[in-house]
Amino acid sequence: MPVWYGATREAREAGDLHVVGITQEQHPARCRLLARWKGIGAPILWDPFNLTGSKVVPNFTLVDEYGVVRYAHAKHAD
Repeated sequence: MPVWYGATREAREAGDLHVVGITQEQHPARCRLLARWKGIGAPILWDPFNLTGSKVVPNFTLVDEYGVVRYAHAKHAD
């Protein structure tokens, strides 16, 4: 995610893109530490029970300003 987050910097700073992360990490403090270390300033939500049903990481879902899912893709690393 750090590479992707860095590549979208211009769009985020222009207000054209808003990023929210969701983690299934057991300890939210570990996730906050990693985000701080990697320079990720986006809010990160905690899903310890995997209510989103995520099976692979990263899992990108793009939602437009009206709340319509425009793209959902999970990339499985082989």
